[in-house]
Amino acid sequence: MELTWLGFENFRNLSTARIETDSRFVIFVGDNAQGKTNALEAVYSLANLRPLNSSKSSELIQFESDKMRLAGGVRLGGITRVHKFELCPPKRRVVTVDKQRVTSLVEYFRGFRAIAFTPQNLEIVAGAPSIRRAWLDRAAFTVNPGHLDIVRTYGKLLKQKSALLRERRIDNLLLDSLNEQLATAGAALVHGRTQTLSSLNDHISSMYQTISNGMEKIKVDYKSEFFSDGPKNIVEDLMKQFSEQRVAELASRRTLVGPHRDDVTLLVNDRSLRNFGSRGQVRTAVLACKLAELKSASLLGVTPPFLYDDVGSELDATRMDRLISVLQELDTQVFFTTTNLDHLACLPKKQGLTYRLNNGVFSH
Repeated sequence: MELTWLGFENFRNLSTARIETDSRFVIFVGDNAQGKTNALEAVYSLANLRPLNSSKSSELIQFESDKMRLAGGVRLGGITRVHKFELCPPKRRVVTVDKQRVTSLVEYFRGFRAIAFTPQNLEIVAGAPSIRRAWLDRAAFTVNPGHLDIVRTYGKLLKQKSALLRERRIDNLLLDSLNEQLATAGAALVHGRTQTLSSLNDHISSMYQTISNGMEKIKVDYKSEFFSDGPKNIVEDLMKQFSEQRVAELASRRTLVGPHRDDVTLLVNDRSLRNFGSRGQVRTAVLACKLAELKSASLLGVTPPFLYDDVGSELDATRMDRLISVLQELDTQVFFTTTNLDHLACLPKKQGLTYRLNNGVFSH
């Protein structure tokens, strides 16, 4: 899965342009606030139809513009198709492939998606449980785009139940129905997460040891009140907990049971990475998690592009060299941003394409 070219119109601070990206390694270099991360976000947004570092898609639109467009050529299985993404708030979003309107997001993502590593991803370790759950759901989506529908279904039902619990008078029959639906969706969500982490763990361990030169061992666990052998048992566990917590949920007017309260723990040498990890250990661990996603996807026959924002001095030259070796072995297209090309001196000279960004304008 490779992006052969990329076009922008009214995207962030980038000038309207089309750039060629048909290379194993694509580098966006420039000083801070010149647009290099925005260029990376354009790749991510076209691939995943969402912002890289923002919760609001409307923030992708250039200041004083009313809409933005992205387009790119995506090569998969020897065939190149044109993907387009147009955003015009408040409600209009148009996504096409070869000029045909996309009706299934899952099918779109089977044709194009990307995995990104950014400085903000360090919050996977240091941040709230919701950030770790979001990472795991994103990892599950990378391996199986159908996981997106499970996440959306559970989220929709959770909102409906939360709204019902805030009502002055509760419809108990509706509450019973929502609990049954939530139990089924929640079981599928937990099952998808645990299956994904099970498939990732060996890869996470291998990637971490490769980058750290085998000096440390990492372990990642999914912590759920409803973990069991399969979705059926989780449904039963959830229904039992809904029944036991019914009075408490009615009193607190919020949902107290479900996988939206689960967490993921990361340990290095059996010590909590969140509480005891160094900055280098945290960065290496998150990188290992992201690379494990790539590895799992590649074993299924499709390797998404990998986006690495803000390559700096946090990884020394030896660790960066090991990272590049891993990326070459995975045979994935990689997009980097950096303020200094010296940080990427270990890249193969004939496999890279470099663009310099200056106030949103691209140059070679």
